[in-house]
Amino acid sequence: MTMLGLLVICTLLCVVTVQASMNNGEQGEIIAELPTQPMVFNTPDELRTYLQELDKYFAIVGRPRFGRTLGNGYSRNIYPYFRANPIPQPSF
Repeated sequence: MTMLGLLVICTLLCVVTVQASMNNGEQGEIIAELPTQPMVFNTPDELRTYLQELDKYFAIVGRPRFGRTLGNGYSRNIYPYFRANPIPQPSF
């Protein structure tokens, strides 16, 4: 296989990978809506339906969102304190 052929195959592979990842991103996140609670549950079926909808809501909202957080997980609020008050080196 020539160098040009290898370059074409690698380029096509990259394009396919990028396109596939973009399609996954376009699906978007499922936005759950909190079900409205009636003032009074007239039948057990109404209560059961409401609780099932509530369960679906919390199942979606409670999912971990790996890589979806803002920032890197460290609290930036403590950095100025430790810059102003460095931790002394331990003396053994």
